[in-house]
Amino acid sequence: MLNKDRASRAQLFLGKLARIEPIDIARINRIGAVDVAYEKDIGCTVYVESDFPSIKNVSIAKGFYPVKIEYVSTYLAFREAPPILNLMLNKVRRLPHLLLVNGHGLAHPRHCGLATHIGVVLKVPTIGIARRSIGDPNSDFNRDFSSKLGRLHVSPGNMITLRQAMEIVSKLPLNHNYPEPLGTAHLIAKEELEDHKIN
Repeated sequence: MLNKDRASRAQLFLGKLARIEPIDIARINRIGAVDVAYEKDIGCTVYVESDFPSIKNVSIAKGFYPVKIEYVSTYLAFREAPPILNLMLNKVRRLPHLLLVNGHGLAHPRHCGLATHIGVVLKVPTIGIARRSIGDPNSDFNRDFSSKLGRLHVSPGNMITLRQAMEIVSKLPLNHNYPEPLGTAHLIAKEELEDHKIN
């Protein structure tokens, strides 16, 4: 059961730890992406990593984890961060230079969407990619920390600027309407969950 008061305080704390600063794009050689698909109380978490900027030589890590908290708007991280962190810390050999997350970054009422939460905890640069904005598109947090690219809302999570996040994402090929390698992570998570249900 989600305690919103405690969760809100945690988000405010983590949001203040996020660093919005330029990243040296020339030093990004590996870009990762993570997504979670659900069936009842089981989540399939998938991490996909590619060379950057070629988006070749893909490596994949995946795992099934219990989902202990229901979805509540603006508190997605408390549902998805535990399985993501479990996978990243136990099955990913080395963290990427940049991580794409299927969720929001600083474009969040408490400046701590899933991408910011993950980025601060892992101390890696993150970009949030979401299909819809949170709340009023003209709110301060959306206006200052989010930009639309096609149907996607792009938001810096940690250790990168909005301008650079847009620059990077705009150059990535799309797969199932997500920039790679997030599109591949999204697709594999759904397929693995379907196979898990059948078996």
